[in-house]
Amino acid sequence: MSDTIGRPPYETPLADPRGSVTRAWLPWFQGLTAAGTALSAAQTALTALQARIASDESDIAGLDAGIAAVEATQAQAAGAIADLQTLTATLAQMQNEQTLELGALSAGIDSLETEIDGLETGIWTNTPQVTRADLNSLRALVAAIETPRPPQASAYCVTWGVGIGGPATTGSNVAPLYVVPAAGVPLALSIAAKTAPTGSALVIDIRRNGSTILAAPASLAAGSNQTSSTNFAAGIALAIGDVLTLNVNQVGSSVAGQDITIQLQIS
Repeated sequence: MSDTIGRPPYETPLADPRGSVTRAWLPWFQGLTAAGTALSAAQTALTALQARIASDESDIAGLDAGIAAVEATQAQAAGAIADLQTLTATLAQMQNEQTLELGALSAGIDSLETEIDGLETGIWTNTPQVTRADLNSLRALVAAIETPRPPQASAYCVTWGVGIGGPATTGSNVAPLYVVPAAGVPLALSIAAKTAPTGSALVIDIRRNGSTILAAPASLAAGSNQTSSTNFAAGIALAIGDVLTLNVNQVGSSVAGQDITIQLQIS
Protein backbone atom coordinates (compact mmCIF):
# COMPACT_ATOMS: atom_id res chain seq x y z
CA MET A 1 0.00 0.00 0.00
CA SER A 2 2.70 2.49 1.02
CA ASP A 3 4.77 1.70 -2.14
CA THR A 4 1.75 2.39 -4.34
CA ILE A 5 1.09 5.70 -2.59
CA GLY A 6 4.75 6.71 -2.91
CA ARG A 7 6.17 7.22 0.56
CA PRO A 8 8.94 9.88 0.70
CA PRO A 9 12.37 8.88 2.07
CA TYR A 10 12.53 8.84 5.84
CA GLU A 11 15.02 11.69 5.86
CA THR A 12 12.46 14.00 4.23
CA PRO A 13 11.21 16.50 6.87
CA LEU A 14 7.74 15.63 8.09
CA ALA A 15 6.78 19.11 9.35
CA ASP A 16 7.60 22.63 8.20
CA PRO A 17 8.66 25.40 10.63
CA ARG A 18 4.99 26.15 11.38
CA GLY A 19 4.41 22.58 12.53
CA SER A 20 2.29 21.56 9.52
CA VAL A 21 2.81 18.41 7.45
CA THR A 22 5.13 19.13 4.52
CA ARG A 23 4.01 18.83 0.88
CA ALA A 24 6.29 15.80 0.41
CA TRP A 25 4.50 13.81 3.11
CA LEU A 26 0.93 15.17 2.56
CA PRO A 27 0.01 12.86 -0.42
CA TRP A 28 1.17 9.84 1.58
CA PHE A 29 -1.16 10.67 4.48
CA GLN A 30 -4.00 11.40 2.06
CA GLY A 31 -3.49 7.98 0.50
CA LEU A 32 -3.76 6.38 3.93
CA THR A 33 -7.04 8.10 4.67
CA ALA A 34 -8.43 7.10 1.24
CA ALA A 35 -7.86 3.43 2.11
CA GLY A 36 -10.20 3.54 5.12
CA THR A 37 -13.63 4.87 6.01
CA ALA A 38 -15.11 7.12 8.68
CA LEU A 39 -11.90 8.82 9.81
CA SER A 40 -12.21 10.60 13.13
CA ALA A 41 -10.09 13.14 14.89
CA ALA A 42 -7.97 11.67 17.65
CA GLN A 43 -8.01 13.48 20.96
CA THR A 44 -5.91 11.01 22.89
CA ALA A 45 -2.28 11.32 23.94
CA LEU A 46 0.53 9.50 22.18
CA THR A 47 0.61 6.83 24.90
CA ALA A 48 -3.03 5.92 24.20
CA LEU A 49 -2.32 5.71 20.47
CA GLN A 50 0.58 3.32 21.08
CA ALA A 51 -1.82 1.11 23.03
CA ARG A 52 -4.18 1.08 20.04
CA ILE A 53 -1.29 0.00 17.79
CA ALA A 54 -0.57 -2.89 20.15
CA SER A 55 -4.25 -3.88 20.03
CA ASP A 56 -4.20 -3.81 16.21
CA GLU A 57 -1.15 -6.07 16.14
CA SER A 58 -3.05 -8.53 18.35
CA ASP A 59 -5.96 -8.43 15.93
CA ILE A 60 -3.60 -9.14 13.03
CA ALA A 61 -2.25 -12.23 14.82
CA GLY A 62 -5.80 -13.53 15.23
CA LEU A 63 -6.58 -12.85 11.57
CA ASP A 64 -3.52 -14.88 10.49
CA ALA A 65 -5.18 -18.06 11.80
CA GLY A 66 -8.46 -17.26 10.03
CA ILE A 67 -6.71 -16.49 6.73
CA ALA A 68 -4.91 -19.85 6.80
CA ALA A 69 -8.30 -21.63 6.94
CA VAL A 70 -9.74 -19.77 3.92
CA GLU A 71 -7.66 -20.53 0.84
CA ALA A 72 -9.76 -18.42 -1.52
CA THR A 73 -8.82 -15.20 0.34
CA GLN A 74 -5.19 -15.96 1.19
CA ALA A 75 -3.67 -13.63 -1.41
CA GLN A 76 -5.82 -10.66 -0.34
CA ALA A 77 -5.27 -11.38 3.35
CA ALA A 78 -1.50 -11.58 2.93
CA GLY A 79 -1.44 -8.23 1.15
CA ALA A 80 -3.55 -6.59 3.83
CA ILE A 81 -1.36 -7.97 6.63
CA ALA A 82 1.79 -6.75 4.87
CA ASP A 83 0.26 -3.28 4.54
CA LEU A 84 -0.66 -3.21 8.22
CA GLN A 85 2.78 -4.35 9.32
CA THR A 86 4.48 -1.78 7.07
CA LEU A 87 2.35 1.03 8.42
CA THR A 88 2.92 -0.06 12.02
CA ALA A 89 6.69 -0.13 11.53
CA THR A 90 6.64 3.24 9.79
CA LEU A 91 4.64 4.84 12.57
CA ALA A 92 7.04 3.45 15.18
CA GLN A 93 10.06 4.91 13.37
CA MET A 94 8.34 8.29 12.96
CA GLN A 95 7.67 8.39 16.68
CA ASN A 96 11.40 8.00 17.33
CA GLU A 97 12.32 10.74 14.85
CA GLN A 98 9.82 13.35 15.97
CA THR A 99 6.32 13.78 17.42
CA LEU A 100 3.53 13.40 14.89
CA GLU A 101 0.47 15.60 14.86
CA LEU A 102 -2.16 13.64 16.78
CA GLY A 103 -4.80 14.06 14.12
CA ALA A 104 -2.64 12.56 11.32
CA LEU A 105 -1.49 9.62 13.47
CA SER A 106 -5.04 8.85 14.53
CA ALA A 107 -6.12 8.81 10.89
CA GLY A 108 -3.56 6.08 10.19
CA ILE A 109 -4.70 4.02 13.18
CA ASP A 110 -8.35 4.32 12.11
CA SER A 111 -7.33 3.08 8.66
CA LEU A 112 -5.76 0.01 10.32
CA GLU A 113 -8.94 -0.79 12.19
CA THR A 114 -11.08 -0.28 9.08
CA GLU A 115 -8.91 -2.66 7.05
CA ILE A 116 -9.09 -5.28 9.82
CA ASP A 117 -12.90 -5.06 9.88
CA GLY A 118 -13.03 -5.29 6.09
CA LEU A 119 -10.70 -8.28 6.03
CA GLU A 120 -12.87 -10.11 8.55
CA THR A 121 -15.86 -9.46 6.28
CA GLY A 122 -13.93 -10.92 3.32
CA ILE A 123 -13.13 -14.09 5.26
CA TRP A 124 -16.76 -14.66 6.14
CA THR A 125 -17.91 -14.20 2.51
CA ASN A 126 -15.22 -16.69 1.38
CA THR A 127 -15.03 -14.92 -2.00
CA PRO A 128 -11.88 -15.46 -4.13
CA GLN A 129 -9.82 -12.41 -5.10
CA VAL A 130 -11.62 -10.07 -2.73
CA THR A 131 -10.51 -6.45 -3.16
CA ARG A 132 -10.85 -3.60 -0.72
CA ALA A 133 -13.45 -2.05 -3.04
CA ASP A 134 -15.45 -5.30 -2.84
CA LEU A 135 -15.29 -5.23 0.96
CA ASN A 136 -16.43 -1.60 1.10
CA SER A 137 -19.31 -2.36 -1.27
CA LEU A 138 -20.34 -5.30 0.90
CA ARG A 139 -20.32 -3.07 4.00
CA ALA A 140 -22.56 -0.54 2.27
CA LEU A 141 -24.95 -3.32 1.21
CA VAL A 142 -25.17 -4.72 4.74
CA ALA A 143 -25.84 -1.25 6.13
CA ALA A 144 -28.60 -0.72 3.58
CA ILE A 145 -30.19 -4.08 4.42
CA GLU A 146 -30.11 -3.32 8.15
CA THR A 147 -31.61 0.17 7.72
CA PRO A 148 -35.34 0.07 8.68
CA ARG A 149 -37.58 0.88 5.76
CA PRO A 150 -41.06 2.41 5.94
CA PRO A 151 -43.87 0.04 4.97
CA GLN A 152 -44.43 -0.02 1.22
CA ALA A 153 -48.08 0.25 0.35
CA SER A 154 -49.65 -1.50 -2.64
CA ALA A 155 -52.82 -0.17 -4.22
CA TYR A 156 -55.96 -0.50 -2.15
CA CYS A 157 -59.53 0.77 -2.22
CA VAL A 158 -61.72 2.55 0.33
CA THR A 159 -65.46 1.88 -0.07
CA TRP A 160 -68.39 3.79 1.45
CA GLY A 161 -72.12 3.12 1.11
CA VAL A 162 -74.69 5.93 1.13
CA GLY A 163 -78.50 5.75 0.95
CA ILE A 164 -78.52 1.98 1.38
CA GLY A 165 -82.11 0.77 1.29
CA GLY A 166 -83.53 4.30 1.07
CA PRO A 167 -82.94 7.75 -0.49
CA ALA A 168 -79.62 9.38 0.29
CA THR A 169 -79.63 12.46 2.50
CA THR A 170 -77.23 15.35 2.75
CA GLY A 171 -74.88 15.75 5.71
CA SER A 172 -71.30 15.81 6.96
CA ASN A 173 -69.46 12.69 8.01
CA VAL A 174 -72.32 10.47 6.82
CA ALA A 175 -70.35 7.21 6.63
CA PRO A 176 -67.91 5.32 8.87
CA LEU A 177 -64.49 6.91 9.35
CA TYR A 178 -61.57 5.38 7.48
CA VAL A 179 -58.09 5.43 9.05
CA VAL A 180 -55.35 5.29 6.40
CA PRO A 181 -53.21 2.14 7.04
CA ALA A 182 -50.31 2.98 4.70
CA ALA A 183 -48.94 6.10 3.03
CA GLY A 184 -50.07 6.71 -0.53
CA VAL A 185 -51.71 9.06 -3.01
CA PRO A 186 -55.32 8.98 -4.28
CA LEU A 187 -55.60 7.64 -7.83
CA ALA A 188 -59.29 7.64 -8.74
CA LEU A 189 -62.75 8.20 -7.30
CA SER A 190 -65.85 6.38 -8.55
CA ILE A 191 -69.56 6.81 -7.75
CA ALA A 192 -72.23 4.26 -8.68
CA ALA A 193 -75.95 4.39 -7.81
CA LYS A 194 -78.68 1.78 -8.31
CA THR A 195 -81.21 4.63 -8.33
CA ALA A 196 -79.85 7.63 -10.21
CA PRO A 197 -80.51 11.14 -8.88
CA THR A 198 -82.90 13.25 -10.91
CA GLY A 199 -83.59 16.97 -11.09
CA SER A 200 -79.98 17.74 -10.10
CA ALA A 201 -76.68 15.93 -9.55
CA LEU A 202 -75.57 13.98 -6.50
CA VAL A 203 -72.57 15.85 -5.06
CA ILE A 204 -70.07 14.47 -2.51
CA ASP A 205 -66.81 15.55 -0.88
CA ILE A 206 -64.05 13.45 0.71
CA ARG A 207 -62.04 15.04 3.50
CA ARG A 208 -58.74 14.14 5.13
CA ASN A 209 -58.48 15.27 8.74
CA GLY A 210 -61.22 17.79 8.00
CA SER A 211 -59.83 19.21 4.71
CA THR A 212 -60.96 18.18 1.24
CA ILE A 213 -58.71 16.06 -0.95
CA LEU A 214 -60.64 17.02 -4.11
CA ALA A 215 -59.96 19.92 -6.42
CA ALA A 216 -63.78 20.34 -6.56
CA PRO A 217 -66.65 18.28 -5.07
CA ALA A 218 -67.36 15.14 -7.12
CA SER A 219 -70.76 14.82 -8.75
CA LEU A 220 -72.93 12.12 -10.32
CA ALA A 221 -75.01 13.84 -12.99
CA ALA A 222 -78.81 13.72 -12.85
CA GLY A 223 -80.06 10.58 -14.59
CA SER A 224 -76.64 8.92 -14.47
CA ASN A 225 -75.84 5.71 -12.58
CA GLN A 226 -72.06 5.82 -12.64
CA THR A 227 -69.10 8.22 -12.89
CA SER A 228 -65.42 8.41 -12.07
CA SER A 229 -62.92 11.20 -11.50
CA THR A 230 -59.22 11.87 -10.90
CA ASN A 231 -59.75 15.52 -10.04
CA PHE A 232 -57.79 15.63 -6.75
CA ALA A 233 -56.26 18.64 -5.06
CA ALA A 234 -52.67 19.29 -6.13
CA GLY A 235 -49.98 17.63 -4.05
CA ILE A 236 -52.36 15.46 -1.99
CA ALA A 237 -50.53 12.63 -0.21
CA LEU A 238 -52.00 10.44 2.50
CA ALA A 239 -50.03 9.43 5.59
CA ILE A 240 -50.51 6.54 7.99
CA GLY A 241 -53.15 7.51 10.55
CA ASP A 242 -54.91 10.14 8.41
CA VAL A 243 -58.71 10.01 8.88
CA LEU A 244 -60.95 10.11 5.79
CA THR A 245 -64.58 11.23 6.08
CA LEU A 246 -67.41 11.51 3.55
CA ASN A 247 -69.78 14.47 3.11
CA VAL A 248 -72.91 14.44 0.91
CA ASN A 249 -73.61 17.99 -0.29
CA GLN A 250 -76.50 17.28 -2.69
CA VAL A 251 -78.64 14.19 -3.46
CA GLY A 252 -80.91 15.21 -6.40
CA SER A 253 -83.74 17.74 -6.34
CA SER A 254 -86.52 15.50 -7.74
CA VAL A 255 -85.44 11.98 -6.81
CA ALA A 256 -82.60 11.41 -4.42
CA GLY A 257 -79.99 8.87 -5.43
CA GLN A 258 -80.23 5.55 -3.60
CA ASP A 259 -77.98 2.52 -2.90
CA ILE A 260 -74.85 4.48 -3.75
CA THR A 261 -71.35 3.01 -3.68
CA ILE A 262 -68.39 5.39 -3.45
CA GLN A 263 -64.88 4.01 -3.96
CA LEU A 264 -61.53 5.80 -3.53
CA GLN A 265 -58.49 4.04 -5.00
CA ILE A 266 -55.16 4.73 -3.28
CA SER A 267 -51.63 3.67 -4.18
